[in-house]
Amino acid sequence: MDIKTLLYNLHEEVSCSVCMCMFTTPKQLPCLHSFCLNCLNGIQRTSGIHGKITCPECRKQFDIPGSGNPSGFPTNFRINRLLDVLAIKECNTAGVKCGNCDKRRAETLYCFQCCSFWCAECISAHNIIRANKQHKTLALKDFQDQDIEAVLKRPAFCQTKNHENKELEFFCKVCQVAICNACAVTEHEGHAKTEGIGNVKTAFNGTKAQQAQAKCFRPVLSFGEEGKSVGKLQTPWGVAVNDRDEIAVTDNSRVSVFSSDGTHLRSFGKAGSNNGEFNWLRGVTFDKHGNIIVADSGNHRIQVLSRKGKFLSKFGEKGSQDHQLRGPEGVSLTSDGDIIVVDRFINEILIKIFSPNGECIFEFGSKGSLLDPWHCIQQGEYYIVSDLGDHCIKMFDLKGNFIFKFGMKGNKDGEFNNPTFLSVNKEGLLMVCDNGNHRVQVFDLSGNFVTKFGSRGSRAGEFKFPIATASLGDGRVVVSDSRNNRIQVFDQM
Repeated sequence: MDIKTLLYNLHEEVSCSVCMCMFTTPKQLPCLHSFCLNCLNGIQRTSGIHGKITCPECRKQFDIPGSGNPSGFPTNFRINRLLDVLAIKECNTAGVKCGNCDKRRAETLYCFQCCSFWCAECISAHNIIRANKQHKTLALKDFQDQDIEAVLKRPAFCQTKNHENKELEFFCKVCQVAICNACAVTEHEGHAKTEGIGNVKTAFNGTKAQQAQAKCFRPVLSFGEEGKSVGKLQTPWGVAVNDRDEIAVTDNSRVSVFSSDGTHLRSFGKAGSNNGEFNWLRGVTFDKHGNIIVADSGNHRIQVLSRKGKFLSKFGEKGSQDHQLRGPEGVSLTSDGDIIVVDRFINEILIKIFSPNGECIFEFGSKGSLLDPWHCIQQGEYYIVSDLGDHCIKMFDLKGNFIFKFGMKGNKDGEFNNPTFLSVNKEGLLMVCDNGNHRVQVFDLSGNFVTKFGSRGSRAGEFKFPIATASLGDGRVVVSDSRNNRIQVFDQM
């Protein structure tokens, strides 16, 4: 996400959906929805149910951690950062509250080490402290885009009492929580821990700071080579794995199926527009019956075939009506077995949800909320979309309402250059093919960077424009290495 886009949507992102005001003490529920602490307190009092709270957005009920006070829910550090950015951008009109004297003034400075605002009067007291001599401070009127990015990337802090000024540095494997150094030698002494958690936010669907350890992915298998004959590949695109650990790969007008050790099992399809024929095949997935669903993009349709390649059904035709398609790209399944299709076409880009018999039951993501989406997957209560045109990943609720996005154009950790297909691995981590950077990036489900693997090249573990990933039953990750005309398999260490 670029800074201009971020600032344009800032007011919407920092508004609590309960009180409709800017967040105060934002707390995040396990479903990823965030609310003011006062709003959560009011919700719990009204419910009369001790120790539990119902999310006002998705209506899921959760246990309240600790003593049963909503203050025990994790603070949403991302929203706090955005609130600071909003204050920086609006300092001339609204002023900014000094973190020391609480007075609002337009002439204010920001300390990047203290992560707080200081008015022109109080900054002298800040600077006189010897420990603060090396702190970087900057007047808000002098902020540039790179300074705002630095605010957004500031570290997360411990929420244990008396540890509030200590950064989260470790992940306790026993208690499954992120902790600071002080916690590590007190409450978690003797527990197995990992170091280097990065920028922590709370993940949904039960994931707990999974960015705690940067996993290492190593190449263990490669198969396929350029060619049209059986077992060979021509720019492999979509990839999917079924419950037998068979790997289906699309490449233009053919589907090839391999075993988990790379042995070619079968291929089917040819160029054409008849049933079972293809034109510019893109995404692929398996349904719960083991049938293969493919995006037959050049024929403006979705085709369903048996595991052996027999044509079963199709839906879609060229057009812009609900039941029609123009350029289907990514295809996946909802938790209910409905088919998610990303339909790409100039100025008319939609994500459509079809029933298994081809009836369009829901759509979202018209031009504006998405620039050039490629793939959409459902994970829990959310749709996750790769927006290649905006170089980021976007999150929507199941009603199609935008929640947040992460990433921006670049080649640093957490940045993207044309992200394409998505998958969630066996550990619940989000795998993103960062196509233009020739790598796969791994995130937790709140958008925190975990690790990455791959670089440009043709040796083992290197990529030339990776397109899609899928996971085998044993946790190994399959990647379609498109311009190297091969499939690579990675093990996690």
